Amino acid sequence: METPVQEDCDRYLGGNLRAIVEGIARSERFSDFSLEVTQASAKGDNYLGLILRVRISGRRDGKDLDSMSVIVKREQENEEQRAVVMVFFSNEAFMYGEVLPAFQKLQKEVGVLEDEAFSGTARWFASDESDSTVRLVLEDMSARGYRLGDRLEGLDPAHCRLVLRQLGRFHALSFAMSDQRPLELQRLRSGIKETIFCIDSEGAIAHFHKMINNVSSILPNKFAAESKYVKRFQEFSANYVERMIDLVNGEAAEPYAVICHGDCWTNNYLFKYSEVRLIHGLPYDLQRSQFVAKQLLCNNIVII
Repeated sequence: METPVQEDCDRYLGGNLRAIVEGIARSERFSDFSLEVTQASAKGDNYLGLILRVRISGRRDGKDLDSMSVIVKREQENEEQRAVVMVFFSNEAFMYGEVLPAFQKLQKEVGVLEDEAFSGTARWFASDESDSTVRLVLEDMSARGYRLGDRLEGLDPAHCRLVLRQLGRFHALSFAMSDQRPLELQRLRSGIKETIFCIDSEGAIAHFHKMINNVSSILPNKFAAESKYVKRFQEFSANYVERMIDLVNGEAAEPYAVICHGDCWTNNYLFKYSEVRLIHGLPYDLQRSQFVAKQLLCNNIVII
């Protein structure tokens, strides 16, 4: 359920965001319109920033009153966090603004049939890169009947099959572009930055070390020191971060590396239903997109 944001639009639509949303309203033929901002996600649904719904209400084509909404993704109001999360927002802006349009263009030009094409994306209106930050304005997919899965329940086999089928089509586009437009793929992959497992990501690496230490401190309370579970975790965690930094090196995984979602789990996928029947789904959060070996997808399949 939506929770109204108490402050006015100016607080949440800073930088060029308000001008962008007003431009969208005019392009959608609204006049004499007003803007209303509400929270678009429940507590715990998004970890890196704010997801806001901006409702545009006014006269359309100068006639009857009408409304539409867009989604704004922006950072939390925290100066320290802003510097940390900007690489995530930059990645997502690049995916929506450059990668996905290039993939769609390739599919269209080579004649991929509609029912075989990768088509699961929200419409990207614009990105605001003012104020040393990056914010996105996207189509509100709830207006078309899409909603998040339940992150506590996970996904059943039907949902997993749909997700895997779409990811297969998405990954195939990297291979097709590598074969037919290698310079374009090189441009696209160079614009995607590793957000977590990189040497200069001190905060993320410290976070993983902290989690490893927490588990290490708990295990002796559950299992004997010589237990195979304790020993296996010690072996696993000894150089976990270093191994992950190597694993996310797409160049080392060539020719099997692809542009992938990077964080494909229940909370980052939208689904649409006809009554109770699942009919479509689409990936939504692209902030952790990577150029890596496609096998790393298995890491998230365990989660969904």
